[in-house]
Amino acid sequence: MNYNVVLCLIISCIAGLADSIWNGTIFAGYLYVLSNSSNTKVGVVEAVLGASTLAFALPVGWIADKSPRHRIIAVGGLAYLAAIALTVYAVWPRNTVTADQEYQLLLGSAIVWGFANGVFTGPVQALFADCVPDGKRSKWYNYQFLSYLIPSSVGPATSIVLFKVWGSDQWTQDELRRVLLAGVLLEIPVGFLLMMFRPTADAGQHVDATGGAGEVPEAGAGGTRGTGEVGNNEDVAETALENPVGDIEKQEARSCGCLSRASIPYILFLSDLLVSLASGMTIKFFPLFFKSKEHGVGLSPAEVQGIYVSVPILIAISSTLAQRLSRS
Repeated sequence: MNYNVVLCLIISCIAGLADSIWNGTIFAGYLYVLSNSSNTKVGVVEAVLGASTLAFALPVGWIADKSPRHRIIAVGGLAYLAAIALTVYAVWPRNTVTADQEYQLLLGSAIVWGFANGVFTGPVQALFADCVPDGKRSKWYNYQFLSYLIPSSVGPATSIVLFKVWGSDQWTQDELRRVLLAGVLLEIPVGFLLMMFRPTADAGQHVDATGGAGEVPEAGAGGTRGTGEVGNNEDVAETALENPVGDIEKQEARSCGCLSRASIPYILFLSDLLVSLASGMTIKFFPLFFKSKEHGVGLSPAEVQGIYVSVPILIAISSTLAQRLSRS
């Protein structure tokens, strides 16, 4: 099993658990209470987080292409720890900052979180792809997706327990702060683990479909595959069987010539952009709607988190079914 692949799956599990505890219902609710029920201020922080992720994505990706990816990922790990420290300092109950200063600190932490997210969604995914052989990436990307998604249903369930044990399940700043701190502190292992990736050539063996492996090619011009030559030849043969040359022509014929292989990146970019724009204007504000007695339904924090327990499970089931249908 490839070292980087295993490490990436572990990081996804921890990040999925931690993020789902604090970075959603709890963070939006805390900002809302902190800013005296201002939807605008909640939107500003969320917008800064998204904009900083976008702004850093291109330069981080460019640097990762020009230098060893594990190094920029390690920098991302430091960014994670810096963002954690800034967030914890901002919301720590015994600090002496005012509400306005706390909001400004959280706004600044959103920028650092954006850089860290840019590393996690860029170079980490690229390194993961480097360590998975062609023809198997769809399967292992689905595994990684599930490794983040399944813990994302455990996080809200954990926060429900925390609300029941630590407080009276109310939208108060003190109760939200305790759960938020618990989730943010769980992000600490992610920061350190991001510093533990190895160069692709040193990460060990490729993952294959059956759990076996082939050696990673040696670095440098004229490098040989060594003892893994047979395993890799088998991977190449399997890839050729899974992706015959005629498939491309068949797919273009089914699309009446309107779509080609070269158009796939642009379609994916446009799809992601539209989904991100739509979700940015809605999903972040769902918890505030659910908590509002005047405009929503007046649910408690635990009741809102109960909704978010079921969502990742349904997405995981749908993703698995889609993966199987794509191969049928």
